[in-house]
Amino acid sequence: MGLVMQRAALLDFGPQAINVFCFGVLYSTFYIMGHSLYLLMTNNLYGGAMLEISAIEKLRKRHFAFLCVGFCLPVLIGFTIVDLFEGDGIEALINVFMAIVLVFGFIAITRWEADLLVYRLTLSMLSLIFIYNIGVGSGNGTALYWLFVFPLVFVFFLGKKEGRLFAFIFFSVLCLVLINPFSLNVYPYQLGVSLRFLVSLLLVSIIAYSLEVSREKYGSLLLSEHNQLQVEKRYLESALGKIKTLHGLIPICSHCKKIRDDKGSWQQVEAYVKDHSDAEFSHGICPNCLDQFYPDE
Repeated sequence: MGLVMQRAALLDFGPQAINVFCFGVLYSTFYIMGHSLYLLMTNNLYGGAMLEISAIEKLRKRHFAFLCVGFCLPVLIGFTIVDLFEGDGIEALINVFMAIVLVFGFIAITRWEADLLVYRLTLSMLSLIFIYNIGVGSGNGTALYWLFVFPLVFVFFLGKKEGRLFAFIFFSVLCLVLINPFSLNVYPYQLGVSLRFLVSLLLVSIIAYSLEVSREKYGSLLLSEHNQLQVEKRYLESALGKIKTLHGLIPICSHCKKIRDDKGSWQQVEAYVKDHSDAEFSHGICPNCLDQFYPDE
């Protein structure tokens, strides 16, 4: 009786742990998206280390991938221990295999720089594993909680177009497994529960796609603004480069009014000012000098 109560407690704890995981990943997704836009604005618009848009995208996805690996591994280890305690060796092996896939993906990203290929292969394998878990009713059907994360990570890692394709295929296969129109030998989910879940998953997929479209749109606007500011900055720097100013102490002769330049030569005021600015002189004569030097005129 005590063992039965223990197992019941573990089963009650399982969905709660999965819920915490899902909400943690959702929060992390929104945080990384917001932080990425912050990096885009600060690096591109306000100086700092200038990064190309592709480099920012790569860094953004890597940060989230490393976060997922660091968060999922302890969760998988915990579920593996629970499965072994319950005597479910198959689910324990599946958890170990998922952990190996995540670790391999982490190593491939950091060592081989094949980010997009790793994302495609890793997400494909994880999708197949979870579809199998859904088919066999892993966790008495509670594995469904995990699936809400997939549309988000599809669009996040693979982009708008490819992520939409992955999400569509994933959703279509789930429809076949959960509704089971061909009477396959799968876990018997209630039709009402399956339909409500599929509608919820479709809504999450639409939200994830809309977020990615919005992020790309405003990212492009920020990049366009940055390029325009860079053009204006170069124009102002060019204009400032053409402006010459006189400043500091200028040594001038108290009698002939010649100015000594940096080389020690004495120049007329007109020549010195012309060499050190863009000013031009137009010679004339003032009334006092006119009366002094040309009294008869």
